[in-house]
Amino acid sequence: MAYQHGWIELVCPRCWGELHERPSTAAHVDRVLHCASCPHDYEVVLGIPDLRIFPDPYISAIGDQVKGRMLATTFDDSDLAAMARLYYHITPETPPRDVELNLVRLQGAVARASATLTSLDASLGPLRGERLLEVGCGTAPMLIATADRFPWRVGVDVSFRWLVMARRRLADHGVEVPMVAACGEALPFRNGTFDTVLMDSYLEITADQDAALEGAARVLAPKGRLVASTPNRFSVGPDPHVGVPGGGYLPQFVVNSIAKQRMARPPLRHLLGPGGLARAMRRAGFRDVRVQLAQVSDAQLATQGALGRMAGTWFNRLSRLPVARQLLRGIGPILHASGHRA
Repeated sequence: MAYQHGWIELVCPRCWGELHERPSTAAHVDRVLHCASCPHDYEVVLGIPDLRIFPDPYISAIGDQVKGRMLATTFDDSDLAAMARLYYHITPETPPRDVELNLVRLQGAVARASATLTSLDASLGPLRGERLLEVGCGTAPMLIATADRFPWRVGVDVSFRWLVMARRRLADHGVEVPMVAACGEALPFRNGTFDTVLMDSYLEITADQDAALEGAARVLAPKGRLVASTPNRFSVGPDPHVGVPGGGYLPQFVVNSIAKQRMARPPLRHLLGPGGLARAMRRAGFRDVRVQLAQVSDAQLATQGALGRMAGTWFNRLSRLPVARQLLRGIGPILHASGHRA
């Protein structure tokens, strides 16, 4: 019998063969999933199937699981905020200034996800359906925000440790959603499983954008919909990763140098502009592709300084004017896109 994780059936991310459960001899592994079609085994750790074919680029697969298990030791005694502080305690390479900023962002993530949904609705039409897959779910704020829109949801992320924190966030909200550690480029689901795939702030950091979009098309049912939100490469606003205005125009070595000066890790990303995003979606087989300008939400404005809030407010006002909207489309901070599987 094929392996079921909650309501969803999982398959081998390499060949899409059936997975069968076997007992594990390792103390930290719940069970082993063996592919019936190719000689690969996968672990289930802390109730999370680890079906990654490559690790998070910032940490080894083993190190990722170790941090996840360390976080899980406090699961019953901590809320998300306490667990996040523990994470940064065991991740001392993160600059203290960034730690506090990240903690604030974690606390406000569900509100920002709700604001993003409202913005997506305005840009592309209502985001609703039956079966939702979120690729790059992080700590699962969007899976909470979509609870009244999709009765069946699954979250995937390449970071095992973030999925442990995602389970804590979901538990804090009384929500149950299957979590799977997997690569967006190799999704462990059968063809046509979902009617909606959501990628929020994911495409810019995935290792292979074409493979990720092709994978989304594969797991979508006919006429299923992909919805994506991603920073605009040509935005003149603050860079999404280093905060420098117009950072998308800078060579990567300059962005890396700025990050190092701030004692932060250089970001691994490939930003897309409106044309590049539309072309990538069409290459993956999507039709009716639309790329729209997104307004800056109140939740996003709240994270900016005085100058950033003023710029965002004026951007929103001008983008409501038909003529200005076309002029601003190329330099707005966030792109919203949708397309349907042929």
